[in-house]
Amino acid sequence: MDLVFTPLLEACKPFRILEIGSGQGQLTRQLVTYCRTHQSPQYPVHLDVVDQPYQYDVDWVKRQYARWASFHQQASVDFLPEMAYAPDMVFLHGDMNWYTVFHELTHLQTLSRRYRRPMPVTVVMHVGWPYGRRDNYKAPEKIPSMFRHPYKRRGIKVGQRALSDDPRQGLMGESLNAAEPYGPRNGVLTAVEDFLKTSPDSMELVRIEGHQGLALLVHPQWVDTLPALATLLEAFRLSPVMMQTMQALERDRLRLAEALVSMQHQARTREAEQLLGLTNTGYPSALMANSIVLAPDELDIHVT
Repeated sequence: MDLVFTPLLEACKPFRILEIGSGQGQLTRQLVTYCRTHQSPQYPVHLDVVDQPYQYDVDWVKRQYARWASFHQQASVDFLPEMAYAPDMVFLHGDMNWYTVFHELTHLQTLSRRYRRPMPVTVVMHVGWPYGRRDNYKAPEKIPSMFRHPYKRRGIKVGQRALSDDPRQGLMGESLNAAEPYGPRNGVLTAVEDFLKTSPDSMELVRIEGHQGLALLVHPQWVDTLPALATLLEAFRLSPVMMQTMQALERDRLRLAEALVSMQHQARTREAEQLLGLTNTGYPSALMANSIVLAPDELDIHVT
């Protein structure tokens, strides 16, 4: 997504950037680089990163990048109300469920109004398949039960509503995924749409296909004051035909990814059988794979 993020940063020229969710740190490194290379005595550029828990050694990263970035180990919905400033730009790719995303956007709007600023230019990731219309839970116990869908630790298959019955099949099989897609308060894109319905500001929504989808939320004041941003948004808009083409390419990419996951599971199963001396013993391969790969709690369905 560097073809999107780099020109977007250059068009917006933000001074205060907020990243919600850091993953393995790929985007974080890009944002730190932007801050480091765009410093000036009059206008310091700074990044705040919020995640819990981090997937890397955040203490080491803090020491390396303290001049340009601050790292906060806190849930986003707890951190946002306490912020002492309104950011210019936000990259949102933390918890991929309706409750978290809707409330993150609501907190950002409240924060902006408190400091009499327009809502920040906000990049929301994972608005495409599979989490645009299906919740994913990193910590389901932190989601109020009335907003939490039944979920399983099972993979998601392209073109199939139900989660895979076989834990070795489908994408994101190690994650806690809502048992069914669609419906009210389900998924990242649904959260974005519901937020826009309740927002008093007439913000623009621009969707970008590929890599599970992006949504850009842009307050009209930014478009009016940043001509480069207005030009870039126009370039991002696709005709209906091009949108369908991009969606088809994304489906093909996801099918290939799904096939790769299946092959990786098969390879691990063969390796496990060889290590345990079980090859050609007469045991069904699939049965042995289940006994090796699955933990008992992975078969449970959680219903609220």
